[in-house]
Amino acid sequence: MNSFTTQFGREIPFVPGFFDRNKYFLEADLNIFHQDLRVVSDGKLSLHYPAKDLVSYSAMVDFLDRHGLLNPRGNGIDLGGAEGTCIRLLKAAGWIGNATNLDILDMSRVADDAYFSKFVQIIRGIDANPTPGAAFLRQTLDEAKEGHGFHPGTPSTYGLELQFPHAMKLDQNFHMSALDAPGTYDFVMTVSCFDYFDLDVALPKVRSMLKPGGLFYAHMGYWWYPVNPSGIVGHFPYAAQRLTLEDLKRYYGAP
Repeated sequence: MNSFTTQFGREIPFVPGFFDRNKYFLEADLNIFHQDLRVVSDGKLSLHYPAKDLVSYSAMVDFLDRHGLLNPRGNGIDLGGAEGTCIRLLKAAGWIGNATNLDILDMSRVADDAYFSKFVQIIRGIDANPTPGAAFLRQTLDEAKEGHGFHPGTPSTYGLELQFPHAMKLDQNFHMSALDAPGTYDFVMTVSCFDYFDLDVALPKVRSMLKPGGLFYAHMGYWWYPVNPSGIVGHFPYAAQRLTLEDLKRYYGAP
């Protein structure tokens, strides 16, 4: 298949070879879509996901620090935070005092506090720990860094924030649309999902959630790029907003 036709009759050309060059990340996204939650044999989320988020978190910390915005804040929320890795890391590092995660899905069954306690232990000893978990994490971090363009071609932990003196625990975990998020916050963040929303609605909502002096951080894929956070490959401008649910099902179901 060289192109995809939407319900609205728009033909989207695919990018030759893109699937092959990005197979690792795309397979992960496809597994999430088809299986809802990708788990390993013990019923817990694969370490691939918090490891990938550790790279996103580190890039965020680096960005905020370079712009003089990395300061301890009272409470924070991650909109569309899935299992809550990023907001948990912020709390574990001491950058926020109260951590709230929000996502449509409840992922606590496969990624609870005990899961993150094990994850942060692996992080703390990753450079010296020879266990299979540490080896898998190093490999995943290398691949995730390449995908993010964050210190590519360097040792797995280079440039990553690995100091987490506090527990990776959530104070609140909401399961609802981000547009229904309650409360006000000193720090609002979203990673690779804000392009799912109508910005004319979502941005005023975020503004209403910010306390005076609060900060909003958004990490988004390139909207006019061959691939977006959904794993969609092709010249899809604003991909997540332009495809209907039926289109997505046809797209992911295609060979």
